[in-house]
This record gives sequence, C-alpha cells and structure tokens, in this order.
Amino acid sequence: MDFSNYRYIQGFCTPSYSYIEGDDSETFWVDSQNCYMHIIPLPDHFSKIDGKDYWIIEPMAPKDITIKDEKDWDLYVKYFVTCSSIESDESLEWDFKLHKPIKNESESNN
Repeated sequence: MDFSNYRYIQGFCTPSYSYIEGDDSETFWVDSQNCYMHIIPLPDHFSKIDGKDYWIIEPMAPKDITIKDEKDWDLYVKYFVTCSSIESDESLEWDFKLHKPIKNESESNN
C-alpha cells in the first residue's frame, strides 16, 4: 500500500489508535489530537515509552475517493502508522491481527 496515494481523513473528531509494544490490543481514541497529546514522548517522538516502542495508527482514504458513508469507509479506508518510536515504520499500513506494521518483502528481508 503506497502511503503517498492516501490522504488524512479530516473531521471534527478523527479517530485513531495507539499501540505500545507488549499490549494485548490497540487502544482506540475518539480524537486523534488526544491520542497524540497522551502518547508521544516529548521532546523527541522517536523515544520509547518506558523502554517500549509505540505506534499511532490513523485512518486514511485514497486521494481520489470521497468517503460518504460507512460502506465507503469499509471499502476504502486503510490504517497507517503516522507516528512511531521507530522512524522506518511511519507511513506503513497497520495489521490489527498481528499488532504491527505491514512491511513489504524487501524490508522484511533486511
């Protein structure tokens, strides 16, 4: 999935998820702003949280598609890592079953 072909979904409250290494599942945030304020370690967002890596995952839509309803959301929206303690994971699609970013074949062999 090419991140550059997607755009952020904007609205009054844009949902997001956070995942901290070792957690059982992702944490849902109704508003991505609150997620960022509570999760990202400052001043360096590439720092770990209590020695654990973290990821912030946000919904994104293809640039050429307008999301009009829940059906469109289910068909077109993908979740991407938009912020992480691991810089190379940013802009990768997220796998909610494995709780990690989806890396392409060449990246996983390195």
